[in-house]
Parts: sequence; C-alpha cells; structure tokens
Amino acid sequence: PDVVVPVHEEALYVAQLCESDPSWAGTARVFGAPLDALRALHSKAAFARLCRKGGPAGGLMPETSVLRPGGPAPGVKMVLKKAFSRGGLDHVVWAPGEGPWPPIECCVRGGQPGARAGDDGAAEEEEEEDPWVVQAFVEDAEPLSAFAVACQGRLVAHVAYGCALPAGGGQLPGFASLRTSVSCPEAADACRKVVGALVQDGLLAPDHGCLWLGLDFVRERATGRLCLIECNPRATNGLALMAAHREGRAALAWAVQGDGGPRKVPREVAVPPGISLRSTLPALGAAACALARGSLPLRALLSAADDIASARDPGPAACVARQLLAALARGQGPGALKAALVDSIVTWPPP
Repeated sequence: PDVVVPVHEEALYVAQLCESDPSWAGTARVFGAPLDALRALHSKAAFARLCRKGGPAGGLMPETSVLRPGGPAPGVKMVLKKAFSRGGLDHVVWAPGEGPWPPIECCVRGGQPGARAGDDGAAEEEEEEDPWVVQAFVEDAEPLSAFAVACQGRLVAHVAYGCALPAGGGQLPGFASLRTSVSCPEAADACRKVVGALVQDGLLAPDHGCLWLGLDFVRERATGRLCLIECNPRATNGLALMAAHREGRAALAWAVQGDGGPRKVPREVAVPPGISLRSTLPALGAAACALARGSLPLRALLSAADDIASARDPGPAACVARQLLAALARGQGPGALKAALVDSIVTWPPP
C-alpha cells in the first residue's frame, strides 16, 4: 500500500511498530502521530497533565487526577474511569453518601483502595500502566464531541457534533443513535490548543505530519459552560460527518494522500450542521421514541447519512432491523450485541 491509516486503538500498536522497526511498513507512509503523542492523548491521566501544561486547554477540564491511596473522600460527585477505558466501559459514578470511597470497583496496587491525588505533579506520576482516574462530575450537562485533522500545528478540518438521541442508560450517555453536527467555535479552539500543547511539550515536531483526534465535552445546560472531558487520538463518529461534506472529504483526501513531505496546509475547513443516523441496535428503540415524539422525521430514519452501512444500503432502519434479526437468531438481545461490538475493538495497553 501507499499509506497505512490506523483508525482505532490499533494506532498505538502501529506507532509502536514504527518505533521498534521503522522498516516494517516497507515503502508505505504511516498516517498518525508518534507513540508518545498518542499515549499523552489517549491516557486520561496523561491528557489531564498535558492540558494543565497547555494552559488554556486545561481551563476547560473539570478537576482530574489519578486515584491514590489514602486521603479523605471528596465532598462532591465524581466519575472514576480507567485511564485507557473506552466505549463507556470501566466507568463508575460516585456521590457523597452513596457507598465507600473509593468505590469497591476502583482499587489500585493489589486491591488496596485509592483516593485522589493532590495537584502536585510529582505526586501524580503514573505508577501503573492503566490507573484509575477521578474527575469531577458535571451535573445536568449534554454531551458534545469534536473531531479534527491537524498538520504542522494547524487544523486542516474540524467538526463538532452532539448526541441527539443517546441510547446508553444511566448517567453516562454511551452510544448515540443520532449524531448531529453543530457550530461550536469553542470546540474547534480546544482542538487547536491541544495540538499546540503537544508541540509545546515536544511530543509533536512543529512541522509534524497529519493526524486526527477526537475530543469529548459536556456542556452545562444552566450556564452554557463547555467542559473538556477526554480525548480519543483516532477516528471517531465525526469522521463520517466530515466525509459526508464535500470540503470535508477534500480535506481528508489531502491529509491521507500526502507524500509525507512538507506541504502548504490548506485553508481550515469547518463542517456545517448536518445529521447522521448511527446504525447500531440501540438506534431502533431511540428512533422509535423520537418518531413518537415527532422530533425525528420519518425521512431521516430512512435516508439519513449512515456511518456504518454501505452507500447502497436502503437506509439505517433496514440495517438496524437486519442486525436485530441476526442477534435474535443467535439468542442475543440488543445489550449483548452492543457489548460484543464494543469488546471486539482493539484496545490499549496490551493485555
């Protein structure tokens, strides 16, 4: 191949291969960032430290630190998650008066309970490959994400999108059935600041090649404040929204097809508002409820851009129905299939 394009957590393995054996890809160019940069973005603990060093980006992030032994329980609601967790797994929400601190599920160093570290950077050096991270929980907030392609310290293209029909249960949204791109200059600015922090910290060269990253936020409904939660240094749902836009597709093609040498970065592309119906099983119930409320037109269910099925698919509804029938034939319910889809993803760090 001319270029190798990792799209999920395999990006870290590919970057590791590039470092250990630069000849493994032959003459092919590898799309993406170096391993140290990917780890700094993917690890929730390292990403929090990067944002604090980057200054402005850190100002968007709720209080975040590594879980450590000792110390009092916090006086506010917190969410605890593994540093390399993904897909809404390994997340625990805790509130004062709701069980012991830390929750039994969150143990470090041979099962000994942990507690929050202070703001002292030295005390927060990771002693584990995949520690638990604790972050202040943002109440009454709606999820928002951003996906961006960057090159030479600048954004090539970006899109911000909301989860219009969250399909997950509980207090964490999980997968969403309907992705709607929105205008959010704050999210694009956060992407610029994160890329700038990588360059400033020496994790990316100023003339670095193309890479993509996805940022997850929540926005407080009462105040409108945008809070940066974490980063995915890979393709996300925003890739489908970007690819559905003509200028977005051109920007992606420019990024992927380049020869790896110095190039003039084109004018930044901002993807305008749009809609994409994710054809996963949870879409079926969420879409049905939305139709009943009148908040989702039938034509959107039948003809909206589908980010999983092929362009020849008759529509997201047909794809979801086929998935449901296949799951029932195997004796699986929607929840089992969703878990199987998540667990089939390549994960980092290695087991």
